[in-house]
Amino acid sequence: MKLFVTILLSATAMIAFAQSKPAVDCRDIGALLDGIGRVEGSARWIRVTDSLLNVCPNSAGLWGDKAVVHIVRGQYKEGFKYLQRAVELNPIYYLGYRAWYRSRYLHDYQGTISDLDQLEKVAGNSLVYVVNAHMYLLKGTAYKEMGEHQKALELYNTAIEEQISSKGPEWVGIYDYLLRGTLKYQMGDYDGAIADFDLEVKQYESLVDTYYYRGLAYAASSRKDEARLDLERAKELMLGQGQKRWEGYVTLPDEVFLSNIEKALLRLY
Repeated sequence: MKLFVTILLSATAMIAFAQSKPAVDCRDIGALLDGIGRVEGSARWIRVTDSLLNVCPNSAGLWGDKAVVHIVRGQYKEGFKYLQRAVELNPIYYLGYRAWYRSRYLHDYQGTISDLDQLEKVAGNSLVYVVNAHMYLLKGTAYKEMGEHQKALELYNTAIEEQISSKGPEWVGIYDYLLRGTLKYQMGDYDGAIADFDLEVKQYESLVDTYYYRGLAYAASSRKDEARLDLERAKELMLGQGQKRWEGYVTLPDEVFLSNIEKALLRLY
């Protein structure tokens, strides 16, 4: 409580200072918000953030945080309005984030592609990461969800090749081979899909999704014994200590659920 009072007084002092001075140093905003043990979206967080925006209206980070609070609550109109302000202030950082939120929450895949095209122009190259993934992975997924599978595959290939050639194979994203393998499976390239899933297993051994989709690819290739082993492994991981791709607020494209695995196993018998 004493810490909160001290920090709140600091925020008040900043506001008072802003009223008497033509310019304010806003570089410590992040530390101030962290100092109150912030929970984004709490009443206290909103009060302090709104006060700080009065002092520092050109803080892209504050506008971005405010946008996220509204977006995850389903208040998309307000959220994207604030995100637009963040993009204006810091396009290299927030164009990618806006593309990601367009894809995840609005399923606005054309808007996603537009933002990423603009990001590539602003950044001057395509080797840009968005939420820890190569921007072409996000763009490729947008094309995939629009039904343009060949374009998506080209982008996935470029993303993986760029990371390997620029930084080394260890820099390939944690889900990159899974995403490309899943796309190849959906395109009917079962051998190519299995090869990618083999690479994914080497990189991330306990991921449910990989065994599930490799099991489907094996089944489609009439390799039922291998399919059964993978699907049983996927179920074991799902019910045990394995991990799966998921996000708390939305269902991801091609997300795997226990019911998917059980239905796939039944089809093998």
